[in-house]
Amino acid sequence: MVGNFVSIFSDIKFPTILDVSNRSILGYSVSLNREYGGSDVMHCARNAIMPHKRLELTIPGLSYHPPGGFPSEKFPELEWAVWDVICLDNAKSHYAKMVQDRLTNLIGCTPNFGPVALPMRRGVIERYFKTLAENLFHRLPNTTGSGPDDPRRNNPEKNALRLNITYEHLLQLIDVMISNYNGTPHGGIYHQTPLELLEKRIQLRGLLPRRLEEEKRSEMLFMQTRINRTVRGSLLSGRKPYIQYEGVEYRSEKLTNSAHLIKHELVLHVNVDDLRTLKAFLPDGSEFGYLTACGRWSLTPHSLQTRRAINSLVQRKLIHYTTWDDPIFVYTDYLLSKENTKKSINKITQVKEVSKQKLTDEAEEQTKALEEARAQHELLDKVREEQINREKINEMDNYERLLKQFKTKMY
Repeated sequence: MVGNFVSIFSDIKFPTILDVSNRSILGYSVSLNREYGGSDVMHCARNAIMPHKRLELTIPGLSYHPPGGFPSEKFPELEWAVWDVICLDNAKSHYAKMVQDRLTNLIGCTPNFGPVALPMRRGVIERYFKTLAENLFHRLPNTTGSGPDDPRRNNPEKNALRLNITYEHLLQLIDVMISNYNGTPHGGIYHQTPLELLEKRIQLRGLLPRRLEEEKRSEMLFMQTRINRTVRGSLLSGRKPYIQYEGVEYRSEKLTNSAHLIKHELVLHVNVDDLRTLKAFLPDGSEFGYLTACGRWSLTPHSLQTRRAINSLVQRKLIHYTTWDDPIFVYTDYLLSKENTKKSINKITQVKEVSKQKLTDEAEEQTKALEEARAQHELLDKVREEQINREKINEMDNYERLLKQFKTKMY
């Protein structure tokens, strides 16, 4: 919002963006990693800017309080509203190339990094997280408390399993808690609710927030990073042109027919939440089109983090997949075969959440590329099945022929 500072901090792998002028929470994200990364930060920024939608609650007795809500949900003027300055602590994820690029070039704000080891500068957000911990997380039966000696800590993992507390339950609790927080009187703003103060500034002072441009209102743009890759291939050996990214080859019909691009660089826009396709541009900035991951990598949505985890396991010879296997399924099966540790369960949840993604209508060319890849895989599966059936029939014919050859006649 114009002239306002927005703070972001994560003390419990829970990045949150707060407007310090009125104490309202604009958006959040939940990280299942040991340390939240750049993609978690951009998920948080995306959720703060896009119009918020309430979750469908499945927990009995849990409800949104009418006075509460998110700013983008309550006020149409704040849909796609952005800020000018964002205050960040010195976490490594805030220095990620993607985060700095998206904050500056997409959102159009200035990152303001505070001094190291001075939490007093972030007093507002620190107080919010203390409120969140006391009113939500420490009241759950599976709480780990504030430390190993906290009396509230009582077999948290067993309680979570016994009560069947799921990731979806956690998301619902957090969303309701923050929604209700925005509608609760706050002592720091003269016992007004954050939404009340925000409404006064909109109606009485004529607050007109800067809004994200129409052409930038895409979920994918928030999770996009830019890289350069050299086109590989060989005219002598007949190797068709391709580019390689994170251990996987990417091709397209257009690239196959562009042998003149071999040994030249393409600029690639990578959606770190979905590596099935990459959008390519020529060095002069003109759009080249989408490249699709080869093999079964193009079937199931997967993130950059999942791709790197799979490649690491392959290099360590802990998993193996063939041309006919979906690497994401092989990876999930491997995690399921391990003990039900918190780490493996979190990774499975991450894979499931990413695989739920759906392509937006605006990416027609991307959708077309993935549909063509899926149709090709279905055709290959059909041909393979027919070949296997023919081999079985041939084996039976050979077996019957051998029986006839060695059959003894009975007199």
